[in-house]
Amino acid sequence: RISRRPISQQELEYLTLFTEVLVNAMEIARARAALKASETRFGQIAELSREWIWETDRTWRYTYSSPAVERLLGYQPEEVLGRKINEFAPPHLRKPVIASLQEGMRREQRVEALSMRLVRRDGGEVICETFAVPLLDGSGTCIGYRGCHRDVTRERRLETELLHAQKLEAIGRLAAGIAHDFNNILTSILGVVGLLLEELGEGDPIREDIERIRKAGERAAVLTRQLLSFSRSQVRGERIIDLGAEVAEIEEFLRRVIGEDVGLVVNLPREACRIKADPSEIRQIVLELVVNARDAVLEKGDRGGQPAMITVTVAPVKLDEHYCRRYLKLEPGWYAMISVADTGVGMDQETLQRIFEPFFTTRADLRRRGLGLSSLYGLVHNRGGDIMVESQPEKGTTFRIYFPLAAGNHNSAEPGSKERKLAVSDSGKGLILVVEDEAPIRALITRKLTSLGYSVLEAADGRQALDLVRSRSAQIRLIISDLVMPEISGKDLVEKLREMGHDCRVLFISGYSRDDTVAGRRIGAEEKLIEKPFTLDKLVAAVEDILRQDA
Repeated sequence: RISRRPISQQELEYLTLFTEVLVNAMEIARARAALKASETRFGQIAELSREWIWETDRTWRYTYSSPAVERLLGYQPEEVLGRKINEFAPPHLRKPVIASLQEGMRREQRVEALSMRLVRRDGGEVICETFAVPLLDGSGTCIGYRGCHRDVTRERRLETELLHAQKLEAIGRLAAGIAHDFNNILTSILGVVGLLLEELGEGDPIREDIERIRKAGERAAVLTRQLLSFSRSQVRGERIIDLGAEVAEIEEFLRRVIGEDVGLVVNLPREACRIKADPSEIRQIVLELVVNARDAVLEKGDRGGQPAMITVTVAPVKLDEHYCRRYLKLEPGWYAMISVADTGVGMDQETLQRIFEPFFTTRADLRRRGLGLSSLYGLVHNRGGDIMVESQPEKGTTFRIYFPLAAGNHNSAEPGSKERKLAVSDSGKGLILVVEDEAPIRALITRKLTSLGYSVLEAADGRQALDLVRSRSAQIRLIISDLVMPEISGKDLVEKLREMGHDCRVLFISGYSRDDTVAGRRIGAEEKLIEKPFTLDKLVAAVEDILRQDA
């Protein structure tokens, strides 16, 4: 019931006190709710975060660990509590870790992106970036540290592989340039040798010496071709190739790669194993497998009398339904198989299951990584093939790669390059323009063609060639031009001639292939191309073919 009696001073004080207590209780309740919400938020963030969030005391012993430690290192959070932060570093890095953390706190009052290596429970290593700030009490005294470890292993490996790829690209450009220059030199040497052999009689005492020079030049030519084949800046594109012929072409290169300490046996089939593939990819695949095999063989060390061997085999095989269903994801039928077997350290089942994972490697030195088995796996499957791997620890490993045989398994895309010595008929005579910036090569070609009855015009570059064509375009039957020249390339020269309405036949010569890239531009010539170094007989054969077709 309502009373009109005035409130006494004492009652007013009680009422005020009660209100203050109620307000304080409400504020405490709100603070507790906020604190609980904050703890829940922090707990959820720590639980969902892929970064390992932690707190330590002043001696860097963990006092709190988020669940992410299990994903990162394989430990439960409670297993790391009480252990120092550097206990998870490799033994030789434990002292530097603490020193780096303390130095960061002393200089910046925080640690920013400190790179650390941590060891997992299974012995593997992860690379982390560490961030930390000091924990202060009410008086501003440091009582510990709060921070996180962020796993950057994948990023660092990507950076390493990118740097490695950039180095390989630079080395490839350098190798291609050197090989191109050597090809020009070898073309001159082989050309002069060919002319000398034509002039020397069969019984001449120096003919044998000249033959030795020719054979040495041909061996050098093989080396430059192999050097160029592994430094292609542009893939050639898929076509029908003979798998056995591709392996045979790089056999000597593989022997140099593996060294003298490891034996190499190459078994090639008598019949062709034609597949539709990119030759540069096939060579990369073989090289990667052979290099891996070499590393496994050398890693084995003491062999107890077992030879250090790598065996490369190419053969056509017929796979039945049972074999495909059990081991491969292929349809039954005929395939071209290439296998690489070694007598190295081998692999256990756990390693076998991971060898095709991106970034997985058993090599301690990441700088030695090549194409990578994950990339190799992708290349093979893109060609409709599959891979089977067999391995046992200390007994060795065998990789078998299966590619579908080309339809009909015939009609190789590149016929053999056997040189033909053709008689020059009177109907083949005419005026030929030779465009070559290397004077010795230009002189040799001119001398040879002139000796066969051709009339020859010489041009040292594309501009001279254009001037000569303008004055004698109707008489020129064939243009022999280098592809890569200063100012105007051979390809640009032909395009300008087409614009001028001149439609004579063209034969390109070059130290590069048509699929190489020079100065960021693919050569891509459509006309007939002879790659340097070539013999004068091969050049004459090509000239005769072109002029005979024209006739």
